[in-house]
Amino acid sequence: MAHPPRRPIANIYIIGSQSTGKTTLVNGLMEEFKALCGTLGVPEPSLIVEVARIVIKKTSFTTEDIRNSPDLSLMLQKQILAAQVEAERTALDTSPWVVSDRSALDPIVYAHTYAGADAAKQITESGTWQAIRQRMAESVVIVCEPVVDWLQDDGVRLLPKDNEEWIQIHRRFCTLLEEEGIGYSVLGSDIRESSGRVDFVVSRWRQRLEEIALQAE
Repeated sequence: MAHPPRRPIANIYIIGSQSTGKTTLVNGLMEEFKALCGTLGVPEPSLIVEVARIVIKKTSFTTEDIRNSPDLSLMLQKQILAAQVEAERTALDTSPWVVSDRSALDPIVYAHTYAGADAAKQITESGTWQAIRQRMAESVVIVCEPVVDWLQDDGVRLLPKDNEEWIQIHRRFCTLLEEEGIGYSVLGSDIRESSGRVDFVVSRWRQRLEEIALQAE
């Protein structure tokens, strides 16, 4: 059973296209919250690591399989969605709120990119997505904008074939969030220093806490 929060706390989802500094940002946030949560009198968040990397490593799919086979791509994205849902359930058994490296929206974006709009629609109409969509809508969602010289191949993830596709994926994140009625903030590519990126997210999180408190009055 998920723990009831002592006060309303907003989850944080750090999302966006590949190689945009998400994991580094999440790690910085977890360090920041070690001190900040004590000051604010709230429990520290649970961390949800990037589940897609774990799922992909367990399969025999290559990046070319995913890019060239819509059926395999859709199958993989459904597995990633299920893994994200399970990771959130487990994390919320430990703390009343989470900081998540990626989200349940990510597999929808990549299903759209590599399997087509109908494949993405198949996921958005599923009960699995609908069950988690509302949680995201009540959270702080940060979309990291691509920084041109950050694109790196780690040998696991399917990278964009060029900068144009990279930007298209970023825009698709924003478009799908809007279509699903989920508010978000874009962390601009002009903010590159780790401290500035952490401060940006924490500021949005504090604003969201204030909004939640006002709604509860």
